[in-house]
Amino acid sequence: MSRGLENNNPMVLNQSNPDAWEGLSGSDADGLLIFDSDVYGMRAGMINLYNVYYLGQYNVIDLANKYFPEDPTYAVEFANELVRHLDLADIDQKIPEEKWKDVPCVVAYFASQWDCDLDKLNQAVDLLPTEEMKDLFRNAKKYTPSGKAKKTTNSKKSFYERYKYYFFGLIFLILIILVVLLTKKK
Repeated sequence: MSRGLENNNPMVLNQSNPDAWEGLSGSDADGLLIFDSDVYGMRAGMINLYNVYYLGQYNVIDLANKYFPEDPTYAVEFANELVRHLDLADIDQKIPEEKWKDVPCVVAYFASQWDCDLDKLNQAVDLLPTEEMKDLFRNAKKYTPSGKAKKTTNSKKSFYERYKYYFFGLIFLILIILVVLLTKKK
């Protein structure tokens, strides 16, 4: 289970000095927020999407790079999947207002493996503080990942955790080359 799911934080909100989110029960050692339920976690995530990304008028790739800055390849995978789910032309397109309702489920899936539970999502929408926010995110459609979408156990992994097998493979390859070179010299 991903840390986002363990912390009832499907959109993996991370704050060293947390806002006074409704349903917030704390944060872990890395600043990943912990909520009483995933409904509250989704509510906070949607408010964050609204305040930072919707009002900022980001296009798809900008949203992806801001949300997943530690892994550009993963950000592009997320952007392509968001384009597919929202039926947009490409990753450089701004997300039209009528499509924003479907963004939270894709973000939560890529951030924490949250399977878009529309009942819980609608409960979170009902808890949003303004009618404008509620209208923006109301009536989302179920997100079904394409075969290309990969689940992640934790999108906030360190560089080492993500690439350690490549590193060990490279070391092994270097050792093989050294052995071959040393045996040729004899």
